[in-house]
Amino acid sequence: KAEQMNVKVSIATVNERGDVILLERMDGAGYLSPKIALGKAAAIAFLKRPWQDLEQRVRDNPVFYSGISVATHGGVLFGRGGVLVVKENQVVGGVGVSGAKSDEDEAIASEAVKAIG
Repeated sequence: KAEQMNVKVSIATVNERGDVILLERMDGAGYLSPKIALGKAAAIAFLKRPWQDLEQRVRDNPVFYSGISVATHGGVLFGRGGVLVVKENQVVGGVGVSGAKSDEDEAIASEAVKAIG
């Protein structure tokens, strides 16, 4: 999907605890994009909520959510581009993408989750 969109991204897949399963950086993707992708995936998986549910909470209480990011040394980051992986109504992980515009990151992550099946 990223190639179709002509963007260079990093993509991370984590289990339900946020442990890394896969982390890939496309040639030309930004230096920090792997860490950001991993942080997005971990946030979604750890909190077991889709970004659509978290977005308003993050806006309403930025100090709390920034504190989570600081406490995890950037291991959990909040932003569009993280998508839950759900199997049999159970959250089993998350996919995070970074390097493009937020809506593009999210579209790529959604396609990756579909590919996981």
